[in-house]
Amino acid sequence: MFSGEWRYIYKSLAEITSSVDIILPTSVSIRYNIFKQLVNAEDRADSEANKKFPIYDKYDIIEENLEKYTDYNRLLYDRYKLEVFHNFNIQPILYIKIVVEGVKNNWINLN
Repeated sequence: MFSGEWRYIYKSLAEITSSVDIILPTSVSIRYNIFKQLVNAEDRADSEANKKFPIYDKYDIIEENLEKYTDYNRLLYDRYKLEVFHNFNIQPILYIKIVVEGVKNNWINLN
């Protein structure tokens, strides 16, 4: 998955596709919107994981929450990023291509 973690799905939800079926949207503005939504998904995951398992208090790191925060954060990363791909009806395998294009074009700093 996007977080680098393994996830399992029901076999009935999986389908075989050919590489011909896996293409990036031709519109740069759509790819830009996908990239921005992926960044927002990361921010959302970070925020929600920190609410559930805060890793900082006023003065220091909360050691006992670090592992829980990390595990929950990765789960949310995968969930929210997968939602972005479902919303745009594109294959998640295109993730790296969109991220590379976004970084190269400095989309992270555009409004």
